[in-house]
Amino acid sequence: MLIVHANLFRLIPLITRESFQGLIISGNGTSVSVLDIPVHSVSIKNANLIICGNTEHLCAIQLDNLKMLMRQSTTHQAFALVPDDDALIVVDRQLLVTLYRININQ
Repeated sequence: MLIVHANLFRLIPLITRESFQGLIISGNGTSVSVLDIPVHSVSIKNANLIICGNTEHLCAIQLDNLKMLMRQSTTHQAFALVPDDDALIVVDRQLLVTLYRININQ
């Protein structure tokens, strides 16, 4: 089981059979939330934003209010956040690399 710490949040993908089917987000020990989204890997942008997904979807989630900022259907092999930059790298099955600029309007 993969456990990722982001300041006060703990992100734990739920495993059912061969795939991850959800994400448990526990805050400071007083509340736990379960998101029903397909999750295979998680990247942490900061203490309030994560990018997660499987090979078919990518989601951006704001952690303080559990708001889904983006859910994009995109077939890919891997994705990663660029450290110290507002960018997301996505590699598709043909090894084409696409760089996305992350722009969050408050």
